[in-house]
Amino acid sequence: MPAAAFRWARHTGLIPAPDASPSRWSRAAVEALDADAIRAAMPSPPISGGAAADPIADALGTPNVIGEKANVTAFVVRRFVDRGLLVDLSVNPDGMLYHPGQVDQVCAREDLAGPVAAATPLGPEHRVLASANTPRKGIYDVMRGPPTPHEACRTAPCRSAPPPPVQPTGGGLPHGSPAG
Repeated sequence: MPAAAFRWARHTGLIPAPDASPSRWSRAAVEALDADAIRAAMPSPPISGGAAADPIADALGTPNVIGEKANVTAFVVRRFVDRGLLVDLSVNPDGMLYHPGQVDQVCAREDLAGPVAAATPLGPEHRVLASANTPRKGIYDVMRGPPTPHEACRTAPCRSAPPPPVQPTGGGLPHGSPAG
């Protein structure tokens, strides 16, 4: 049985939790498994993050076009695992595999644009231009703080003076430290 099919069956409950130890099943538990049901739960091979990104982009009406910057990337699909929208079926830590049927279910969501927007990383040009009305800006501000005026310099010529250097305050030890 392929590892992806095993992981999917474990996720859906077709394979119960290990009963002999935290990672092992007893012989009786293994013999009681319905191999045909496990195979039927994963009738087609799993797909990669890039392959999962394409139908998601199509569902949003912004298809990924070969040779152009992708509208939905494998990075966005990976964030769907973190949010519990998809299950990673891979045993490889450097790559993820997804159940095609589960990707189809995600594509059918009416609110698909929200999770995609929340998972899409902002580049410097987007951080500076993000409006106060977008939930993404609020997430960014909590993680890093508001963008500085010089972040715009990464995408356009700088037209403002650099900030003054921070001058050390006198006294050596922080206020309240023992003078030792």
